[in-house]
Amino acid sequence: SYVKVCKKNDPDYDGCLANLVENLRPRLLKGIPKLNIPPLEPFTLPALDVTRDMEAIKVRAHITNIVAHGPGDFILNNLKTDVDNLVAEGTVTLPHLEVTAEYDVEGRALVAPFKGKGLFAGNFTNVKIDAKGMGKVVKKNGEDYMQITDLKAKIKVGDSKIKLDVKDDKQGALAQSAASFFNQNRKQLLDIIMPIVQDTAEEISIQLGNRILGSAPMSELLPA
Repeated sequence: SYVKVCKKNDPDYDGCLANLVENLRPRLLKGIPKLNIPPLEPFTLPALDVTRDMEAIKVRAHITNIVAHGPGDFILNNLKTDVDNLVAEGTVTLPHLEVTAEYDVEGRALVAPFKGKGLFAGNFTNVKIDAKGMGKVVKKNGEDYMQITDLKAKIKVGDSKIKLDVKDDKQGALAQSAASFFNQNRKQLLDIIMPIVQDTAEEISIQLGNRILGSAPMSELLPA
């Protein structure tokens, strides 16, 4: 087969899976079309819409051409699975992450209003992701397939720096002021923004995970 999968009855299934991920790294960087796995390096998303109205932050954002450099250097810190109940949890660290995107956004964070269109560039270091996912079995064309039903992620960022370039000169001062405000208060603002980032990461991961799991039946991905 294209990928040598781990057998369900392997006494060290978690270790086998961790080794499989490491062995697949070169192919993960380029993507594995047969399994619907997109390239990790860089990781791209065509568009993302975010709307939130909370006490500390109000935001409406349309983000396009998202490109992330750094996911390919992920470190799998730990992995724990319960294959019978289709539960998995683990921790991944991204030592560095550089994200660029085009944004059209308006809102406020703490007391700072922001509005504008332009280019976003973010530099993040030591991004730690703790995730736990649950799945179920679904029937498709008479065969069993796995599907992710729930996924929770907790993300911590070591340090960050952002830069905003605006398309509209009239909004330029406001965007620079917002970027400067973010960089000066980044720890506090990351705490406020993180639930939005986590929600978005969970949604994307479930969609992506289910596309991958839908590419092959359970008998191939989780053989006895």
